[in-house]
Amino acid sequence: MLLVAPFPGSAGLRGGFLLLSAIALLIGFIRRRRTADIKSPRLPSLLCVSAALLWIGGVATFSAFGPDPHTSLNAWRGDVLAPTLACCVFYALTTTRQDLLKFNLTLLIGLVVLSAMLVNDPFRPEDPTHTALYGGVGRATMWFTTLAPLLPLAWLAPPRWRTVARVACGMAFVALLVGTWYSGNRAAWLSYAAMLLTGSAAAILTAKRKNISWRAMLLVVPLLALLGAGFYASSSYRASVHTGNQETPIEFLLKDNRGGIWHTAREMIGEKPWAGHGYDLDRVGDDFTKRLQDTRLQGFVRHAHNVLLDYAIQMGIFAAAILAILFAALFYEFWRLAASTKNQRDQFARIAAICGVALITGVLLRNMVDDFFSRHMVLIFGAILGMLLGLANRRREPHQLHANISVPSFS
Repeated sequence: MLLVAPFPGSAGLRGGFLLLSAIALLIGFIRRRRTADIKSPRLPSLLCVSAALLWIGGVATFSAFGPDPHTSLNAWRGDVLAPTLACCVFYALTTTRQDLLKFNLTLLIGLVVLSAMLVNDPFRPEDPTHTALYGGVGRATMWFTTLAPLLPLAWLAPPRWRTVARVACGMAFVALLVGTWYSGNRAAWLSYAAMLLTGSAAAILTAKRKNISWRAMLLVVPLLALLGAGFYASSSYRASVHTGNQETPIEFLLKDNRGGIWHTAREMIGEKPWAGHGYDLDRVGDDFTKRLQDTRLQGFVRHAHNVLLDYAIQMGIFAAAILAILFAALFYEFWRLAASTKNQRDQFARIAAICGVALITGVLLRNMVDDFFSRHMVLIFGAILGMLLGLANRRREPHQLHANISVPSFS
């Protein structure tokens, strides 16, 4: 499933592998429970589980009572139920560094292939109707953003595999930068920077000892400078293509067409603020694109380019609030795990929780200027979310908590 996850046309393979994995896990769990060979898994906090159930039940309810229940419930199955199942499966499968290493190496193959496809067929801002084999630069950079928080954990592989894992981690880092560069996408660079800043803040603020390591700061500062340079270069490239070097990158950025798109979204929300226009219906996209004041956007901009606004358009304000609660609960859950006493002694689990804070930040920010919280993108988000929750909730005996890892830290 992880191997084909970046590619939009792999729905059947993804669903089949996921379902088989869930069935195999359930059978294995029942058999081992009968022999008293396994303890009950530790669940995330009640707040986190409640927010997830509210999201699942809320979207199902809005879909069932919407204008086209069959279409909406089918979308709910793929966009809500499938990623939840992926989260549960990978939560159960990921408790050690060895587990994560296997998944990371599999994800690396897809990442390299996706980056190579971007190099071969880069973003063409002069031709917004061009459709690439990888499904568009927005989807590709959303996948990059979701995968990026795993890099610090890949660096901390078990000693036996550390050399191989660090080489793979370096390849993944280069592939991310190269793929993002050829995508011409500005939001991806901002998402990386936001993840780096929130991860650093979580590392500092959740530490029991408040002394800051200068080694870590020396790593963060040049990375931020690199990401800032990537953002500026992407902005300059877009400005030169669209305006013929008549505007600076800042001037071009201030004239971004999302202002008009969001204005149209607010108008549609105002018409049906509580019930919405219908979840994942083609006619809602048709109506949206016809309303856009900028005729250049009509025909290919079919949603609000903001996941919360899209939820509000389709299912009303309450649905958008439910999604916001879900992200807030997940952020709090990872922050709580990073600060927990157990994870202060288990540094690998603590770093997993910090990476989880970065994941939630990056995915939410990326979807605030576009909307890729659906299909294969939300599925891989669910899988990586499960991996990080599984590691941060490691079910280990006291003598196993002291992981022998060496990493520049903030405490």
